[in-house]
Amino acid sequence: MLAWLCAAVVGCVLSYAGASKFTNWESWLASARAQGVWKVIAYVIPGIELLLGALLVVVPSVVEVLGLATVLLLIFTVYLGVRVATGSQIPCACFGSRVTTPPSWKDVSRNFGLILLLVMSAALR
Repeated sequence: MLAWLCAAVVGCVLSYAGASKFTNWESWLASARAQGVWKVIAYVIPGIELLLGALLVVVPSVVEVLGLATVLLLIFTVYLGVRVATGSQIPCACFGSRVTTPPSWKDVSRNFGLILLLVMSAALR
């Protein structure tokens, strides 16, 4: 049960992030463009977040789902870390257009916390 809860928390966060991008699609694309994210990547990120988010809630014990979600969050975390370290003032749009502040170490820490939940879920399954 605890393994499911850890994965489900991350699944809900990923689903929320993906849905937030879809609900204000043009703003998301503009933010992604401003960050230098390739167009193809900007188009697929929300769908990947929604899919992995749903899978983490429905089938959290599948090691491949946990692994893919961990890899995705690691990529996001490295990207955010680089943006923070270089002093970027462009909002990350991690949760769609609702985020209007530049990325910070708080965002990086949040992602590490989510990764920790995935590791705990894998260990407890």
